[in-house]
Amino acid sequence: MTLTTPSMLRIIPENVSEAIGISALFLLVALGVGVMIFANMRMQNFAFLEEAFELEFGVRGFVEKEIENYRPIHTRQLSFGVALIIVSVLPIIIINLLFPSFAEEHIGYVVGVFLAVVSMAIYMLISTGIYWGSLNTLLNHRQSEDEESEVVDRIAGIYWPIVTAIFFGYSLSQRIGDAVGSFGRLQL
Repeated sequence: MTLTTPSMLRIIPENVSEAIGISALFLLVALGVGVMIFANMRMQNFAFLEEAFELEFGVRGFVEKEIENYRPIHTRQLSFGVALIIVSVLPIIIINLLFPSFAEEHIGYVVGVFLAVVSMAIYMLISTGIYWGSLNTLLNHRQSEDEESEVVDRIAGIYWPIVTAIFFGYSLSQRIGDAVGSFGRLQL
């Protein structure tokens, strides 16, 4: 999306912009999948932490103190990350309402800012969640999985792939429709 503005301003050709964008999308998806597989393989070394174990007194006290010290930081990062995600759409809305001609010409850059803000928020949420979860795992503070959370997990496992497939299908059909329309105009 960020490449649409240079394409609209004729800085780079539209087909080059689309090729770069689609290539970047698939490269980032491949990178993300690779990172998840790599992280999962590395985490197998710590599978023993899922079973009950006892920490020595000094270590347990250190982890409990770390949890108490980190609690306000975790709360702040969690709150700020969620708030950032909620307000991340405001630049798009405000620029579209206050400066419609600017938004029309430079919407790609505005969407780029939106995605950068969402990325920062997600980084904050993931990093604080991993550290907080690690501390709680060391103290065996696990939340019991009840039937409701299992149902939610099953539904989410079906829901998100379907939503993603619909999004990609819709986006692809729009691109194909645009390409066919452009081809039809060239024939005339």
